[in-house]
Amino acid sequence: MGTVRLVYPPASATFKLGRLAVRKQGRGKGTAQKLIAALEGAAKEMGATEVYSGSQVPVRPLYEKAGYQVVDDEGYLDEGQPHVMMIKTLT
Repeated sequence: MGTVRLVYPPASATFKLGRLAVRKQGRGKGTAQKLIAALEGAAKEMGATEVYSGSQVPVRPLYEKAGYQVVDDEGYLDEGQPHVMMIKTLT
């Protein structure tokens, strides 16, 4: 139904959430929020204190709902799509 990738660089407490994707039939049912929560749980177990992600602008509210905050409103292009960098402090 969906997928997400956790990238954890050596000697860093800041991990990356990447490639979050949910099939169309799974959207609007909380699937993405469950994937994000599972990723954050795994990241915390491995010592993360923060998780960041490059969010496509249209799905920014999804990340905000999960507690992520925009780092820089200027944004950037990734594969021709507008993105903003977002981060969340894990508690």
